[in-house]
Amino acid sequence: MPRPAPTRAVRKAPVTRAFLFADLRGYTDFVERHGDAAAARLLRDYRALVRREVARAAGAEVKTEGDSFYVVFDSASSALNCAVAVQRRARVRNAKEGTEPIAVGIGLHAGETVAFDQQFVGSAVNVAARLASQAGAGEIVASDTLRGLVRTGTEHAFTDRGELALKGVSEGVRAWTVAWDDTPASVPPATAGRELLLAGASGPAGPSAGQIVCPVVVGRAAERARAHELLDAAAAGRGQTLVLAGEAGVGKSAFVRDLVGRATEGGFRLLYGATLENDGGLPYAPFLAAVRSGFRGLDRDHLGRVLAQAAPDLAELFPELGRAARTDQSGADQHRLALAFHGLFATFAREAAVLVAIEDLHWADEASLALLQYLARELRDTRVLLVATYRSDEMHRRHPFLRVLAGLQRERLATEIALKRLDRDEVRELMRATFATTAPNVTISEEFRDAIYARSEGNPFFTEELLRSLVESGDVYRTAEGWGRKDIAELRIPGSVKDAVRQRAEGLSADARTTLATAAVIGLQFTFEVLRDARGIDDPALEDHLRQLIDAQLVVEVEGGAERYAFRHALTKEVVYDDLLVRERKRQHRAVADALTRDRATEPALLAYHLLAAGETDRAVPHLLEAGGRAAHAGAPREAVAHYARAVEIGLPDDALARTVEAQAEAYHLFDVPLS
Repeated sequence: MPRPAPTRAVRKAPVTRAFLFADLRGYTDFVERHGDAAAARLLRDYRALVRREVARAAGAEVKTEGDSFYVVFDSASSALNCAVAVQRRARVRNAKEGTEPIAVGIGLHAGETVAFDQQFVGSAVNVAARLASQAGAGEIVASDTLRGLVRTGTEHAFTDRGELALKGVSEGVRAWTVAWDDTPASVPPATAGRELLLAGASGPAGPSAGQIVCPVVVGRAAERARAHELLDAAAAGRGQTLVLAGEAGVGKSAFVRDLVGRATEGGFRLLYGATLENDGGLPYAPFLAAVRSGFRGLDRDHLGRVLAQAAPDLAELFPELGRAARTDQSGADQHRLALAFHGLFATFAREAAVLVAIEDLHWADEASLALLQYLARELRDTRVLLVATYRSDEMHRRHPFLRVLAGLQRERLATEIALKRLDRDEVRELMRATFATTAPNVTISEEFRDAIYARSEGNPFFTEELLRSLVESGDVYRTAEGWGRKDIAELRIPGSVKDAVRQRAEGLSADARTTLATAAVIGLQFTFEVLRDARGIDDPALEDHLRQLIDAQLVVEVEGGAERYAFRHALTKEVVYDDLLVRERKRQHRAVADALTRDRATEPALLAYHLLAAGETDRAVPHLLEAGGRAAHAGAPREAVAHYARAVEIGLPDDALARTVEAQAEAYHLFDVPLS
């Protein structure tokens, strides 16, 4: 009988993996300076941030102790992308929070290891850990091995740190610093025939192409001085109203942000509301948004209790509170809600000076416009500065806001400032300030200025879009000295805002472009939940799409932690929406309506808007009737009539028709002139 062959021991073959080690810089000092509770909050935020990016990059968290992460990836590129995402997310979080900064040092290496006891054995792990110890705050240090694996497949530049002597590693390891906050390294190899925009040393690593933006208000010296005078007068108890006019993209929002910064420094409380393009049928929409901003962070129940005590008449205007509207519609009672708004703002002003900023009133309902005029008159003896903005290029001859403006001027209730386009020198300064965020000594030639001015004609938003487009196309690029560009004749300057926005959107993934289109259908602002449901995708996928949109600076995250997002500019949203086919719009509006139906806080007028845009007229009728009733009870008879008229036009049963026509007549009676 033959003897059995000897059994061979099965040995696990080494597998090449990539490793990421991350540590929180300055954590020990932070504990000593701020205490255990603050340190626990910082550590919690840091761990959540890192784990979120590790999950997106399909990494595996091997071990976490204190502020140290040990993570493994199947590929070097996944490890690098995760490290970059962590640093970028930390930067966004730090800019938004302003306190308790997350400063991460990361080390990357790749090599052969053997899995053992739920960990990995091999020198590759040790090298990655030691490289992390060499990384400063906000720095990614990668080994030469990892760089070699990703060198031709990544857009991130690497700076040689030379050979490092690492503790416990017998040989020196050549290391590189990853330029995670920079533009792609594929700049032209020679600068012959190209102008350097900077002479002198380069500044710190700057934003990517999607973050080219002017950080300051350029020009407007006289306008800013006048606005500051009004702010000081309001702080002294002499209430003021400022109306800010200008065409789309001229810088109204930037001007308001600048004023908000000045007001905040002066101890003002900010109440901010913006009118959305589909808010025309929602009575008092921008003022309700301003009130919500004043109670940001409170849950619905708490908000309801506060309003019930401070301004009970306003509670019925907030659908999320589920309060029943009053049934009276008398003309005498139309002042009830205006008095409630006035009382609430006056109460705020007794505690601290208040800046009430209401943007984009060219889209507002007539009830909001009437309220603006009322508040401008009644808040003159309070510490309130009321700021309202509108697009002057949207003012057709019969626009209702023109009547309000005439009334404000006739009663001398408001100061109006009209923002004009920038002149050539101011455009040059805008360009210089934009690039100076990363290269302080940057200079702009006249021919470059003239080439941009010829297209933008002094419109600040369009100017920024052109600069961003040139950076993304590589016609303007980073150099060792700062910034450079191609010859004027070689520059591919978009011919319009639409071309610039389209070019930027084309850089997104196909799925992210679809998400962008859905967001445009929802409106200027949207929540994560509604966008997710309308798109029909899971959270990680949508988070990835939103990151692409934010990095491309098409969308921004709205402050306040409510998972709200907004288009960076209304023009961006309009370009994306206008590019949709009619059939696409209807399909998207239908999906948005279905998503909004699941939210009890959705205004019926908003649901009706999306259903009508989707061609679902029969489904829109009950929402139109409900919206008409809410508008009538909110003292907005014109909006009520518009909703009722649309429902009648679509078609109603006889019994419903009679009731609706009667309600429509009652609403007409409150504002229409009787025929003799």
